[in-house]
Amino acid sequence: MFLFLAILGAVLLLVLIRLLPTMEGPPVPFRSQLQLLLHPVLLLTFSFTLFRKSGISMMNTYVSPYLFQVLHYSISETGLLMLVLGLIGVLGARLGGHAADKWGTRRIILVAFSKQKQAQIVSG
Repeated sequence: MFLFLAILGAVLLLVLIRLLPTMEGPPVPFRSQLQLLLHPVLLLTFSFTLFRKSGISMMNTYVSPYLFQVLHYSISETGLLMLVLGLIGVLGARLGGHAADKWGTRRIILVAFSKQKQAQIVSG
């Protein structure tokens, strides 16, 4: 399975390289690119993304054993549920992007966090 994923990733990388347009104009020096990464707003955004994704990764580490050992789901049910949760995450990201374009980023972030907090309160 891992070999299949590695091959698939390599094929997708080659497809991306072929499909991405070439950049026009003079190349941007590396120092200028690095300075852009150090912009305070981008640093805050990167930090937020890092902590959020780290939290999700840590949670996913415990979800499978919890489903299998505590809730007594079978291995296939646990795998299927993790797949469904991943697909829902992809769909949610897509819908969130469209919603942010339509209603504004600030409003969507506030709605998303309030819904997440409501779900945490309800689930105990």
